[in-house]
This record gives sequence, C-alpha cells and structure tokens, in this order.
Amino acid sequence: MQKTENKIYSSIRGKGAGCVITNSDFYHLAARGTINRCLTSLRERGIIRSLITGIYDYPIYSELLQEQLAPDIDLVAQAIARKNQWHIQIAGDAALNYLGLSTQVPGRYVYLSDAQSREYKIMNRTLEFKRAPIKQTKFQSRQTEIITQALLALGESNTNETTLAKIVAYIKDKERPRILKDSRYAPAWIGEILRNITINPPETHE
Repeated sequence: MQKTENKIYSSIRGKGAGCVITNSDFYHLAARGTINRCLTSLRERGIIRSLITGIYDYPIYSELLQEQLAPDIDLVAQAIARKNQWHIQIAGDAALNYLGLSTQVPGRYVYLSDAQSREYKIMNRTLEFKRAPIKQTKFQSRQTEIITQALLALGESNTNETTLAKIVAYIKDKERPRILKDSRYAPAWIGEILRNITINPPETHE
C-alpha cells in the first residue's frame, strides 16, 4: 500500500497546491479500498484535506494569514462532477464571480447539472447542482462556457468595453482558437463578441 500511497502523493504534488481530487481519480492505480485507505492516510498526515466524502484538496497555506485557504469552489464542483460522471455547467452568478465581473463573493454557488439536484456544504459555502437542460454542449473550451454564462447573466445591454477587457485578460492564449471555433454555437450576440475578442481583442489595463 505504501507504494500506491507514494504514487498518489506524487500525483497530487504534481497538480500543485490548491488542486482538488477525488478518490476515483486514482482507481487505475489499485483497488478502491486501497485507494481510500491511502487517501485516509494522507489526510491523517495533514497532506490533504477532506471536503466531503471522496473529495479532497491539497490546500494552499497562507503565510500571511497563518492558515489554510478555502478551496476553489469551481475546482470542487469539477471534482464532484468527475467523480459522479455528471455533465455540469457553471451558472450565471458563479460565472460572473469566476471572471471577476462581480465584486460580491457569493455564499451559494450554483451549477446546472444533468443529474439530480444536489447540495453540498463546503466549509461556510453552499455548492448547489441544479437539474436543468445543459445547453451549449458543443463548446470545445470550458472558457467559452464560462464566458457565455457570464454574458448571459449580464445581458447584452450591460456588456461594455470594461467587461470585455476583463474577459480578454482571462482568456488563455492557447484557448483562443477553440473559443473562436466555439463562437458558432453561442447565441448570436455572444458569438459576435467571442469572434471580436479573439481576433481583435480590446486593450487590457493592469
């Protein structure tokens, strides 16, 4: 078991501090019972932190605050979806917060899901999966999905150059070709924005 535990620890370290993992991420290494025992051992050693059953994070420690930081809720949502083989989609308010387009830190994060509605308490925050039709499933880039949901939450009339500059700053260069291809599947006005900001992005300001 020690050899398997070392492999898991090495994999977690490779993902970096702040990563969120699920026991199912390691089922290719050994039997489920062995994986669960290895993760329990790592938790007891203080290497990983248990968030909910079967979901852990490799917490970031703040030297300034002298404490472990709260987990990234989006990474937690992705891990839960990965473990349960759900297809999820970030919802409007969560997308706005993710892109920095909202200064309010929500206590509830809502994701659309093709599974049954579920709710989880992650420390002092609520993560809700709401059963609803999942749209824009043809997107190649998850960045397209997040941007689309944020723009839908804002509405066309509330989208301005400042908003677009923040979105451009969020886009990774390697994702631009995929976002451009995705633009054909987005609502018409959002598709036009995606094409414009990937081909001729507005200037961003630090």
